[in-house]
Amino acid sequence: MIAGADKGTMLISNNGKKWSVIHLEAKGNIVSVTANDSFCIGITDSGEIIRSYDGFNWEITDYNKKYSGYYKSCIFKKTLLTKNRIVLIGRHEDGSPAVLFSSLGNVWTERSLSYNDDNGMIRILTNIPNDITYDPAGDQFFLACDNGEIFSLPSCTKCNKSVTVTTNDLHAIICTDDLLLSAGEDFYVNILKL
Repeated sequence: MIAGADKGTMLISNNGKKWSVIHLEAKGNIVSVTANDSFCIGITDSGEIIRSYDGFNWEITDYNKKYSGYYKSCIFKKTLLTKNRIVLIGRHEDGSPAVLFSSLGNVWTERSLSYNDDNGMIRILTNIPNDITYDPAGDQFFLACDNGEIFSLPSCTKCNKSVTVTTNDLHAIICTDDLLLSAGEDFYVNILKL
């Protein structure tokens, strides 16, 4: 088990009873950590990406420094690691939403957030994503965003879709079998059948 904390502190445990503390040379607070069978990845609120193959030895990449001049600076909020993809969500320093994809965590690509609305007009996601989940059956990611928007990111980069389910900000989303559950402000809960 791995947990991130303030000022680059990582907590590692094999049984949940005894924890080892590791202090990373990160500038920011660790805000999200995820893992699969191959490695662990996390993010800080200072635009850093941390990666480990054993949970004890971590490499730190300053995304904003590494991609300066290529992509806008980001403030990360959440990360999700599936079997073969890593996704980071957050916002750019100018306030626009950010979604980044990688296979191994060493090269990152920003995902286009354009979609066709109900009238066939091309729009761009403007609401900030707060959480992310993956639907393995449909091979797509879902974002829970501000202003009640759920945004889908299928493998086809031109097939993004948006649906607004409430006016409340959504803070949590999970996909189970053929159901998509989201929750947000004022005890709002929504269930969509996929």
